[in-house]
Amino acid sequence: MKIKRLIPCLLLISLVSFASTDTWRNNFDSTVIDVATGLIWQQTGNSTNYTYAEAVDYCANLSLADKNDWRLPSIKELVSINDFRADSPSIDLDAFPIPPNDTFFYSGGFWSNTSDPTFASNRWTIVFIVGDTQTRNESGGGQVRCVR
Repeated sequence: MKIKRLIPCLLLISLVSFASTDTWRNNFDSTVIDVATGLIWQQTGNSTNYTYAEAVDYCANLSLADKNDWRLPSIKELVSINDFRADSPSIDLDAFPIPPNDTFFYSGGFWSNTSDPTFASNRWTIVFIVGDTQTRNESGGGQVRCVR
């Protein structure tokens, strides 16, 4: 009986601590690696608002840290960098700093490549200022953080 009660607690603890600072390794080349997943992230995202197509194009053409194989992340990947313990923004600012002179950086939605099954022209986004996911029309504006 005690084991059954412990399992949900362990799951909750692992979700809460997933985005802790000891999970990130700064590569000192404008990228950060998530030690838990092996994903390499663009450390400072782009604060320009893009349509979905422009966001895909931005990542596909990004040359960063001598790599050219960047892509737009899935919503699951984006949620994995959300820090559920933090608020305003809900992301580790040591690993993912706010660009200079951009106090509203995390208030917009960040595009994912995950489509909304209900509306074909919508994609999932995450708003890191509150850690909330939502869908947005592909023609709307959103921010970009690429992954590889």
